[in-house]
Amino acid sequence: MLKNIINCFLIASVLSSPSCATKQNIIVLPKFESAYSKMVDETKPLGGSSYHLFYIKNTHINKGLESIFSKEGYSAMEEKRRKVNENTLFVIEELNKKYNLDIVGVEGLFDKEIRSKEKSKYPSEIPKKELEGILKKSNYCLPIVIEKIFTNKVFTISISDTALDKEDIRTYKKIEEKIYELNRLGIMIHDKDKGHLVRNRSININSLDNYQRSILAGYLKLYEKVNKLNYKESEVAVVMILEEMNKRRGNAAVIVMGGAHTEEIKKFSRKKGISCYVLEPKGYRDKNQNQ
Repeated sequence: MLKNIINCFLIASVLSSPSCATKQNIIVLPKFESAYSKMVDETKPLGGSSYHLFYIKNTHINKGLESIFSKEGYSAMEEKRRKVNENTLFVIEELNKKYNLDIVGVEGLFDKEIRSKEKSKYPSEIPKKELEGILKKSNYCLPIVIEKIFTNKVFTISISDTALDKEDIRTYKKIEEKIYELNRLGIMIHDKDKGHLVRNRSININSLDNYQRSILAGYLKLYEKVNKLNYKESEVAVVMILEEMNKRRGNAAVIVMGGAHTEEIKKFSRKKGISCYVLEPKGYRDKNQNQ
């Protein structure tokens, strides 16, 4: 999605290559140890499973909401995000070497999809200039770099349901409009330490007039919609993972998605009979990190 196609980073050197595990060794997975991430949770269906999904939480600035950051705050966030993405790539490489992954799924647009002349291949809501800018920085964009490294194993979640993707982008654009108005009204103000807009605690919600209340209510309603969209996106992602594993007769996959999807990814994985291992790249929990 749009929130992931702007995830840019500097690529570090490729790790050394130990021998890959056989498929038989993947039936029961040990704890995954890495200098670049930690396993924070896991869930398994009753009776166990021969399907295994490593879910790597990604960090991002939600689509269209860059304007809530000050210039300094945005630069700091970009640097944190770059480091997290570097570590994410290292983790995928480690997992591939240890478990011989069948599939690498990512929430974002690939080079071949951006370049596609078929409009149905990506949401029309994404500005053409933005897509062109991504291609100019293709060596620094996480989904595209993953695509280059794991060419025969990758698939993208963004275009699995273009109607859902478009609705997601439209919703965030509407949220941005509400945030702009809340800032103009003084209900949200810039926090110098955090570098972005936060609720103005000095204003009593009960003292707001009808117009201010309507803007705030609209903002909260849109976020409820975002939660529902996240739920649906998570279900689509897990279904796609299972379909791809069955198609390729595999049993080990990685998926890179925003941390907001954590509970849903775990829930749908368990429901579909997939063991899910939740990984957080180093730096994901840094102070003021946007989850």
